[in-house]
Amino acid sequence: MFDFHLDDGDTGVALAERLRATHGGRPCLILTADQTDAVRRAVRDADLPLLAKPVRPLALKSVLDRLLAARASAVAAS
Repeated sequence: MFDFHLDDGDTGVALAERLRATHGGRPCLILTADQTDAVRRAVRDADLPLLAKPVRPLALKSVLDRLLAARASAVAAS
């Protein structure tokens, strides 16, 4: 889970992509208070889930449950 806006102009999307390239795919989601189309498009293009701040606990639990279920299915299939 990464915030979209990180230090020095970096983004959570770019960090997730660097980590994916180095360590393979892992469940990840992006959090942000920035509701601009550019942010939504960047997250969507990276095929990552997006949650808007402030994060509602039930919404966070739902996304985490889906990510973990997808990962478990992928591991079972391999």
